[in-house]
Amino acid sequence: MLQNSAQRVLFIIDGLDHLDKCNSMLGKSELQRAPPEVIVHCLLSEKILPRSVLLITKKTKVREEFFTEIMGFSEKGVEEYFQKFFQNKELFRKAYECVRANETLIRACSVPVICWIICTVMQERFSDGADVTNVLETTTSIYFDFVSTLLEHHCQGLSQSVLSLLRSVGQLAERGMLEEQMLFDEKTVNETVSDPAVNPFLFRLLSKRRFHQEIMFSFIHLSFQEFFTALYYVLLDEEQSKRK
Repeated sequence: MLQNSAQRVLFIIDGLDHLDKCNSMLGKSELQRAPPEVIVHCLLSEKILPRSVLLITKKTKVREEFFTEIMGFSEKGVEEYFQKFFQNKELFRKAYECVRANETLIRACSVPVICWIICTVMQERFSDGADVTNVLETTTSIYFDFVSTLLEHHCQGLSQSVLSLLRSVGQLAERGMLEEQMLFDEKTVNETVSDPAVNPFLFRLLSKRRFHQEIMFSFIHLSFQEFFTALYYVLLDEEQSKRK
């Protein structure tokens, strides 16, 4: 349960002004069901999860435009993330120094999800006793290792071969790049990918429509989609390559 977690919880509430005015309060039990506006009120008043962090958006009544630009991690932020990811100080220093010495990787780490991928790959390398300095020099090599790790640990139960899996995901990635598309509906994904719900390379999300919710899929980042597009071309046979 969240109240028993040692970690701080981040709540992102998009559109506070769309919630009804709070006219009721939470009962004695924190485990009971409650309307969204009651939960938000209790979070704001720190009656539940007082250590949580809230990021809230709402429309302003003042006729002025406000812009917020989220830039990702600064170099200092990257260092702090590495420090939190690698609990071992020696591994943290080794991993961070390796990335900081590589302009391509340190720039890529400004994107939080790519920073997480790089840390994950390095941690896997460290656990295998492998040297990371000469192998993980580009984002391509990082993604290659990351895909290899997912194939090794998360793809045993899939109904298709590794080659077929990579080709199908690559075909979807290519289609998205050609059509400038990053979100794919379930019908589109099912045309190329088997078992998309358990595919480790695709992120499943619910898109809220006016009267219903629709299942959508995406890659974890555009650069990951670009990687799979390139991999798809590599995996094509000679005849298919000529047609491309």
